[in-house]
Amino acid sequence: MKNEQLALYTTVYPGVEKYFRDWYRSVKNQTDNNFDIWVGVDGISMETIKEAAGEDFEATWVFAEQGDSPARIRSRSISRIVNQYPGVVFTDSDDILQPERIALTRNLLEEYEVAACAMRLVDKNRRDLGLVFFMPTDFSIQDQISKVNLFGLTNSAFRSETLSKCLPIPDDCVLVDWYLASLAIAGGAKVVFSNKIMMDYRQHENNIGRILPPFSGPDVIKATKMVMNHYECLNRRLPEIDTSFSKTIAFAEEHIRLFYKSIDNNQESIRSYLQELNQIPGPFLWWEWVNHPALEKAWKEH
Repeated sequence: MKNEQLALYTTVYPGVEKYFRDWYRSVKNQTDNNFDIWVGVDGISMETIKEAAGEDFEATWVFAEQGDSPARIRSRSISRIVNQYPGVVFTDSDDILQPERIALTRNLLEEYEVAACAMRLVDKNRRDLGLVFFMPTDFSIQDQISKVNLFGLTNSAFRSETLSKCLPIPDDCVLVDWYLASLAIAGGAKVVFSNKIMMDYRQHENNIGRILPPFSGPDVIKATKMVMNHYECLNRRLPEIDTSFSKTIAFAEEHIRLFYKSIDNNQESIRSYLQELNQIPGPFLWWEWVNHPALEKAWKEH
């Protein structure tokens, strides 16, 4: 993989136009340019994409078809990539790559099958928020992947051989990144999280996986439903891969359903939970703030 061409994948969609030029410029400024750009196109025209980029550019375009879910367009794109490249680097088209993202990731994929990196948090105008998304000290990815995620489709990369074993992605899968990372780990993949900052992670009102407070009741309800969907999707595949990990997921799913039952239509419970949750400064890991382990007492007492 040292001198082989990698794939760099992103998805574009309505609303990302105002951020896309920063993404494209950061891709052009990579110190390692031995990669091909792949773009999943979901509900946006080529004219709009090129105008947003500020110029025409070469890429492999994979277009969403009528009725495609967000998961299906990604699954279709990835299925093609893994047959043509030894590895793929994922990025979100509203984020910004540091100049050495490809080079450093290539080095990580020499030793590891899945790699992710720390990210500097910036606001919608790319102003530094003075915060970093990173892996805490003494954190075990294998032990914690059932509860939280560190491998987003903006800061992760996979060897194609490993990624191909995680396909296809279910059409109804909402948290595609967590799904892929979980299956890879369940299958015994060697994974790493580098606390070297390789991305700028843009925080704006349309972030799906929010990591900064304050959160509202509807935020927690919506996110909890997403996490339950994640466990449902995993449970369709895990028994054939790793029965012990399957049991871990089943336990986590049972616990999240108890949490949801407690907060759904229970204003006192959700108010108590939010009061304590919003005192924690963040940033959180992805989905860490849903049924936060330190706040179990807050929702169980009501």
